[in-house]
Amino acid sequence: SEPVQLTFYPGKGLRSRVLRSKTETQILEDYDRSAGFLILRLQGVLFFGNAHSLLEHVENVRCSAVIIDFAQVTSMDSTSFVELEMAAKMLQQQQVTLICSG
Repeated sequence: SEPVQLTFYPGKGLRSRVLRSKTETQILEDYDRSAGFLILRLQGVLFFGNAHSLLEHVENVRCSAVIIDFAQVTSMDSTSFVELEMAAKMLQQQQVTLICSG
């Protein structure tokens, strides 16, 4: 099954119900004023057979930040770590901030 669920948030005041520090809130507000952010919610087992989908989702993104949520990931193999590193380098070249969560 597809391990990545995409959610694009254009910013402009969208907030979760999580209580955040002043610093965290400021970071989110800064992204609100820019091009929004993309959330990739990963789930299940990430392995060589499905890890490539992570790279496909971050190619040519047009946003300020990509947040990768690992909360529902049960395990990852070494191929997944390599794909994550490649995604991070790709985003850095595009001057997109990568935030890992979960």
